[in-house]
Amino acid sequence: GAPNAGKSTLMNALLGRKRAVASPQAGTTRDVLVEPLTLPGGQVVQIADAPGAGVTGAAGEVDALGQAAAAAAWEAADVVVWCDPVGRFDAPPRVGPRARVLRVRTFADRPGPHAPGVIEVCGLDGWNVAELRREIASAAWGAASGFSVAPRHRAMLEAACAAINQAAASADLGDEVVAVNLREALAALGELTGETTTDDVLARIFANFCIGK
Repeated sequence: GAPNAGKSTLMNALLGRKRAVASPQAGTTRDVLVEPLTLPGGQVVQIADAPGAGVTGAAGEVDALGQAAAAAAWEAADVVVWCDPVGRFDAPPRVGPRARVLRVRTFADRPGPHAPGVIEVCGLDGWNVAELRREIASAAWGAASGFSVAPRHRAMLEAACAAINQAAASADLGDEVVAVNLREALAALGELTGETTTDDVLARIFANFCIGK
């Protein structure tokens, strides 16, 4: 959003603590601040507070560097929270091709338009900030979010889902069959996360089931 759009105040409200300096004076944020944010589903994302957009004729080298860093952050983001206190949203940010853009009318404690698809929040008292957290989670991780994964990761996820479905379908065939299918699912997930789970899974299976009789 533009300078003084309430971005830093909103970041503090999302984090639940004062991390960014918020001031009525324009240009307070001169660099990109990045902090981990835990979403309602337990996922953790990196949230960034950037200098205000649309600043022309930057006063000096530091301001120009801040604008460049902000532009890079918008283009690299998976989800962009576009803040506009008046709710017009007439200067869209330049974002990456796969980014989801959430339109947020900050300063919702003041009179303003109510448009479909716009999230209204007040960072000062936290009004509707919880809803914004849910929308960020949906945009970043939801099935309809357009979230993209690498082909190798997609293959692992599909293998894990197939093994879990097979385990559910094999419930009547005995615990040993279910255990083998679950082992395959855990192995796929372990490969996805970079953990070595094969020995752990085998140990658990042989500790709880007698296989081969």
